[in-house]
Amino acid sequence: MISPRMGLWLRGRLSGEPNRSIFGTGQPQKPEKIVLHAIVDSEFAPQPWMEMIEYVIEGSEIHDQDIVLTAHLQEEKFSANDDGSGCMNLLEIARALTHLIETGKLPRPRRDIRFWWTTEIASEYRYFADHPEEREQILVNINQDMVGANQSQDSRVQHITRTPYSLPSFLSDVVESITELVILGNSAFLSVRQAQHIARGTNFSRPILSRLGTRDRYNAMVVPYFDSTDHLVFCDSIIGIPGVTLTNWPDEYIHSSDDDLWNIDATQLKRNAFIVAASALAIANAGDGDIPRLAAEVYGRACERIGRDGRTALHLIESSSPQGRVEAYKTARSLIHQAVIREQKAVRSIAVLATGGQHGPLLDQFAQSLGEQERKWTNLLDEFYRQVSGGAAPPSPVLTDRERRLAERVPRKIGTVGEYLQAVRRIRPVAALHPIMRFEILNFVDGRNSYLDIFRAVQAESLSVGEYYYGHVSLDAVEEFLNHAVEAGAIAVGEGK
Repeated sequence: MISPRMGLWLRGRLSGEPNRSIFGTGQPQKPEKIVLHAIVDSEFAPQPWMEMIEYVIEGSEIHDQDIVLTAHLQEEKFSANDDGSGCMNLLEIARALTHLIETGKLPRPRRDIRFWWTTEIASEYRYFADHPEEREQILVNINQDMVGANQSQDSRVQHITRTPYSLPSFLSDVVESITELVILGNSAFLSVRQAQHIARGTNFSRPILSRLGTRDRYNAMVVPYFDSTDHLVFCDSIIGIPGVTLTNWPDEYIHSSDDDLWNIDATQLKRNAFIVAASALAIANAGDGDIPRLAAEVYGRACERIGRDGRTALHLIESSSPQGRVEAYKTARSLIHQAVIREQKAVRSIAVLATGGQHGPLLDQFAQSLGEQERKWTNLLDEFYRQVSGGAAPPSPVLTDRERRLAERVPRKIGTVGEYLQAVRRIRPVAALHPIMRFEILNFVDGRNSYLDIFRAVQAESLSVGEYYYGHVSLDAVEEFLNHAVEAGAIAVGEGK
């Protein structure tokens, strides 16, 4: 078995693509003919199979808001990191928590914690197709896929995702907060050393180290949503459960015979296990007394994110040509509006953890405050537009004839979970759209959002994160993809909201 890097190199030689490796020239090369001799040893299984193993730590009070932790089992013989690391971490978290609870060192969590070892993605889709009622039973998902990589090899970074913009949730901020604690506590800072706040024998202030592991820093970052592993099933809007994943990337050894124990670091396993276990316990135990703390965390981070989107909105106007400034202004206004909608939903998602109603006004107050930020940013964008346009007044938000037509087309999903998932497979892709943007277009289909609303939502998501990450989103591409979804029988369209 060859590595992905070798495969890309061979593909480049065959196609004549420029060699962009570290030693490459970046110039087109002459296509080559490559002759291979291969002996294939294969067999056909008598019938398809699928794995799904579950272990449950029962909660003491709440049994309809489960925390589900996942990792997948089905990879090939050499799969130490992908995803033997996730499976073993999941097993160790289950073992450790069970032992601590049974010995009285840790109180039983209020909510159930479920551990799933699966056939990646397929098991979860099959499970929810067979048991659609389980969608109401599960509160959040945290997935582990490649969490043991020795980070000194191949410049690996531990990525921790947020939920997609179609599914804002307190889960993202809980996991991000705990992740930041581990990153900062396991990175070296000169000022921390000068303050003598480092632990003896390390360069870290709050080290998490394994006796048999490295003493490397924790090279990790929280990133916008990506898919390609189990949490995507939960984030699919037909399921509608907030999910995040811990997945290292890049990994040149993935799906190759080099994905073996020699590149596993017990220290990184331990750090990632800590993040998952701490996040799961924090959510499993959350109650009314935790609502103010969670609200402060989510609201504070929401303000930061809106601020970043505001900066992008200003640059959209500033960098536009005089001919394109009106459209840039409309896009900037839409970006801020979508940001506020997203963050208001994130704040209000906390309400699901409350057993009483005393903190409802607090969450409403925070959501209202975010709405006031939209008004402030709109006024700022108006004034900024005048400044860069020589005093010209900003355009009024009037829809074009095409936008009015698309605002009247309101799609909704049709069929059972299983029928919908089958129909989605039949949707013809639109090459101009990033696969995750196609996923998000369907996620924003809720029977209330129009074609125009969906375009504005995914366009804002791409601009907020960066087109380098999600690609460019155009109205033409969104309309075309939604029409393809109608043809495939995944959605139906009504007129008017």
